[in-house]
Amino acid sequence: MTRRAGLLALFCAVAVPAGADDGPDTAKLDDAVEAFLGALPPGTLRNEAVCSANGFVVSSFDVGQLMPTVSGAEEGKPRLELRPTEARFQWLSVNVPGSFGVLVEKGRDISAGGGLVVTHARTREILLSVGDPNADGRLENLRYYKVDEAGKAILEVEDYDVDGQPDFRLNLVEHTMELWHADRWYRLERRDGRHGILVDNRFIEVRREQGRFFVP
Repeated sequence: MTRRAGLLALFCAVAVPAGADDGPDTAKLDDAVEAFLGALPPGTLRNEAVCSANGFVVSSFDVGQLMPTVSGAEEGKPRLELRPTEARFQWLSVNVPGSFGVLVEKGRDISAGGGLVVTHARTREILLSVGDPNADGRLENLRYYKVDEAGKAILEVEDYDVDGQPDFRLNLVEHTMELWHADRWYRLERRDGRHGILVDNRFIEVRREQGRFFVP
């Protein structure tokens, strides 16, 4: 049970069906985790350490970074595989039944100063994440989610510089994106392969760098 709880927080891979007030079906969760582990390349997880302390489950892992790769295209049967890279980083998860989960990571190139994730008490879907990508001691890339009663994310909001003004939001139900520009929200549109916003009936192209949309 401790191994399963730690891995659920680590990968946030399993969702709880709507109306499951008594929590997830542990047998189904165990099966899902074992299936996921079986698909991981050997050596992805190393030095696993799990302990229980005053009702908390604390798990740490050394993780090999994986790269999604499409194989089998030549035979007409493309499939997505996860292949290991040379990079490795570390994760620590803290969980307690019926409460939020916390995941802390360090050692990744994209987050030199580390990162923090808070997960839903039942579904383990991400509720909030924040990091320090350039290790300057300041938090950046604040991302939080609005969830429905079943714990499923329905809105994603990003505050790039953690200055109190959200910069980007994604409606996961209507599949629309909006960008904050000047003094209001503008819906992102796609024209001729370009993303942009319509300002005073004029299409302004936006750029995307390091996962951020912005007006040049």
